[in-house]
Amino acid sequence: MVINNIGETVDIHGGGIDLIFPHHENEIAQSESLTGKKFANIWMHNGMVKLSGEKMSKSLGNLITVREALNEFDSDQIRMWILSSHYRSPLIYSKELISSQSRPLSRLRESLKNVENNNTENTDYAKEKEIFINALSSDLNTPVALSQVLLLSKKINSGNNKGHDTREARKTLNTMVSVLGLCQSKKDLKNDIDDIEIRELINKRETYRKNKEFTKSDQIRDILIEKGVKLIDKPGGKTDWELI
Repeated sequence: MVINNIGETVDIHGGGIDLIFPHHENEIAQSESLTGKKFANIWMHNGMVKLSGEKMSKSLGNLITVREALNEFDSDQIRMWILSSHYRSPLIYSKELISSQSRPLSRLRESLKNVENNNTENTDYAKEKEIFINALSSDLNTPVALSQVLLLSKKINSGNNKGHDTREARKTLNTMVSVLGLCQSKKDLKNDIDDIEIRELINKRETYRKNKEFTKSDQIRDILIEKGVKLIDKPGGKTDWELI
């Protein structure tokens, strides 16, 4: 299939770490004995997502879908949880671990907001940028790359508090988070509301509805509509949202 559709040599071949033997070793043996050429230049095998110490899989009945996770957590929380572990390492699904990303994510979003300061002292970003690039160039080391994003965001927030010029540092940080796929949806939201705040308001509204405090729950719906967020109530009591 690979030879017919891609060619005799592929640049990158990926898959789960459980496929190294026998599947991928057989691919190498069969393809290279046929063509006499290297089958893949780079192999990238990802670790398994685990739940309660077991591999998460449909056959074991312990599968949690992305859609289910998104109903409970902010999408950037999930991304940060994934990025905090190297792709070759096992990834433990834990509600506590994902929830713990809330605080650093809030600080990161704060540092990305436009702040106009007249102070001529600039916030330096060269070190974090260099380490970030080197980390991703070294077997896609996302934990180190993410740590540099958080360090730079901390420096920017500190610089803003001191009145420093953080514009160039913010430009660099915006580039870094876009590479990691973080904080991209916030640009589409009105009045600086972010995913975490939306989810908190939805949870509060659900509490009001359970307590039959419908006036208060309607007030939250109205607040979200004003901020450009439409709520979608689904069977089973779950609530999704979308931008208007």
